[in-house]
Amino acid sequence: MNTISKLSLVACIVCMLSSASLSEPIHGWYTKQGIALIIGNDEYDYGSNLELAITDAKSLEEALAKVDFMTIITAYNLDKKDLKVVMDSFALNAKHYGKALVYFSGQGLELDGEFRMLPKDAKGASAEELLEHSIGLHSFSEQMQGNRPTLFLIDACRNTPFGSKPKQEGKGLSNMYKNKLYAYAATPGQLVSDTNLFTEHFVNNLKPKKSVIEILKQLNKDSRASESYNLWIEGDIGVDFYFNKKTKSSK
Repeated sequence: MNTISKLSLVACIVCMLSSASLSEPIHGWYTKQGIALIIGNDEYDYGSNLELAITDAKSLEEALAKVDFMTIITAYNLDKKDLKVVMDSFALNAKHYGKALVYFSGQGLELDGEFRMLPKDAKGASAEELLEHSIGLHSFSEQMQGNRPTLFLIDACRNTPFGSKPKQEGKGLSNMYKNKLYAYAATPGQLVSDTNLFTEHFVNNLKPKKSVIEILKQLNKDSRASESYNLWIEGDIGVDFYFNKKTKSSK
C-alpha cells in the first residue's frame, strides 16, 4: 500500500469511528451491538515477514460480519504512527457499544511484563528502542473506559528477548482487568509459530448463540489436542457476552 492510500485509509477509519457520535444528540448514543478492531501485520520493514497474519485476521473479520458486530475496523500492515491513530480512535468510540473485541496477529514480544505489538516499522536493538517503536497492549486497554465487556485475542509470540520483569501492579494499570479478558496463543515468554491454529480454532467455534466463555473453554480443549499453541487466559470479562445472529438492525 503506498503512502497516499495508507494515509487515506487511516483518515477514513477515524472519520467512520467518530461520525456517528457527532451526528447524535449531545447525550450521545448507545447500541447493544458489538464493535471490533482487527489488526494484522505480516510485512515488516526491519524484521522477518509472516505468512498468515493477515489471512488469519481476514478470516476473523468474515466470521464477525456474520454475527452482531455492527462495526468492524481493520488495520493491516500499518506503521506505528498510523496504527496508534486508529487504536486511539477505537478506544474513544468503543464506549458507544455493548461489547468489544480487539484482535492482533503479527510479531509481538513482552517487555517489563507487558505484551507489546510490533507495527510494520518496528525496530530495536535494545529494550529501550523496542519500547519506543512498539505499542503496549495493556496501556491501550487502559484507554477503554466504561463497563462494556471486551475480549482481546492475541495471536503472537510473547518471548522476552531482553529478560523479563514482573508487572508493576497499581502503576497506571488499575483498569487493565476490569471487564476485560485476554486470550493469548502463547504463555508468557513463549514463541509460537505463524502457522499455529489459534485463530482458526476460534473462528470455527464462533457461532451464533455461543458465548465468549463457551468458545474459550472449547479453545482450551482444541489447544491441547493440536499442540500448535498454548492458550493463556487472564483478566475478568465481568459479564459474559454472546455472539448473536446478525439481524437487520445490526447491519
